[in-house]
Amino acid sequence: MSKESIMEVIQNQFPESQFEKLNKIANEIDGSITANELSIWINELKNVQTDYERVMIPQCIENFDLMTTIEHIISPEIFSLSLNRIDKTKSLYGIEHVRLRQKIWNTLPKNTQIKWFNNKLEFEKIKYQMTRLLGRPSKADPEIVAVKDIGKAHTIYKLDVIQSEKAYSYVLKKEWANVQRFFEAVCIIFGKAMIASYPIFTKDKAYTLLNYVPGVPLHKIKWSEIDSEKMIDECAFQAAIGDCLGRGDRHFENYLWAKDNLYPIDITYMFDDKHHHWLYTYTAGGMYEINSVYNLFHTAQDKRDALNVFKQAYVHWFTKIQDRQSELKRLIQAYFPGQFEQYITYITDAFKKADMFLDIYDKGIIEYDTRLKWRKRLEGLISKSPIILEHEPLFKMMHFAHEDRPIAFYKLEMMAPDILRKIQKYEENGV
Repeated sequence: MSKESIMEVIQNQFPESQFEKLNKIANEIDGSITANELSIWINELKNVQTDYERVMIPQCIENFDLMTTIEHIISPEIFSLSLNRIDKTKSLYGIEHVRLRQKIWNTLPKNTQIKWFNNKLEFEKIKYQMTRLLGRPSKADPEIVAVKDIGKAHTIYKLDVIQSEKAYSYVLKKEWANVQRFFEAVCIIFGKAMIASYPIFTKDKAYTLLNYVPGVPLHKIKWSEIDSEKMIDECAFQAAIGDCLGRGDRHFENYLWAKDNLYPIDITYMFDDKHHHWLYTYTAGGMYEINSVYNLFHTAQDKRDALNVFKQAYVHWFTKIQDRQSELKRLIQAYFPGQFEQYITYITDAFKKADMFLDIYDKGIIEYDTRLKWRKRLEGLISKSPIILEHEPLFKMMHFAHEDRPIAFYKLEMMAPDILRKIQKYEENGV
């Protein structure tokens, strides 16, 4: 496809586009897509933009600018496409926002995806390192045969690879945290499943390559399809080790259930001084391990019984973790020599707080149960008068954040402290 043909296609789709942008895009495409494929993809992007109008939230999550988005996807120097959030600390996104963002990359022709992805690898100067990692232990060069965007708020790539006539899948994302490898070593101590990761470093950037594990997110598990006792025990271990080490962001989408094992993913936050605050915040919002146990069952009695089993398993694992603290200290020395004293003090203090952590879980579950009732009231208002979403941005944000997830007003105190009062006012006014 010639440069002139590319510019003609884009000009037909965007008559007001600037020549400089057209020229840059045409140079980047460089024969990697046909005129017909480019036209189809741009039409898909226009459909995404149209669909996004329905879910965008004023002053929270805005729509994509099409020309800028095309530039970002095509440009080798832009590795990841993020949701267009105004302020990450004051906005929640939903499954529909994620689906539409992923569609921008995933509707490209497969060969074009591979070409543009390889261009990004070469620009980031990580292609050689990644090829060597993918090629282990064989000396044969791996062939990337598919590249899919599976990230939530931003692009994370799933790579399908053929090497020595065998198929493998990996995940590649930007940035690397040393706590990832540390936590892998911790899980090995306790015989728990963990996804192997490999760091990739350049002069000024870092990336993480992981084995891909096809699994079910924690909140999608059905008790009839799993060993529920095993699942509760796995959740209790992750909760206990997470509280001992101050591990944050342990929400249900950061776990996968596969082959009767619970795999933690996206290990980023550890030894957090605000751990107690976030433990309550996530639990009250329906996001943590104990919430998934709670939601696994339907009757009030079954829920109570499951929580009791969880807490018993939690105490069991908390005690076992304390018993092996000397091994944890050796790992901390190996992975964080510069923060050794600080982190040892942290876990020594945490080991004294099992009862306090359990109390936070109890209070969080009580609050979560209350918020679930408010969630039902909000959905009742929206069902009765859908137009309310256009007048109340916070209602809309919570509505889409709740959709197909078991959460309830996560970060209520920080993002929408008056939302429950507003729901009640609308009810009183008969809306």
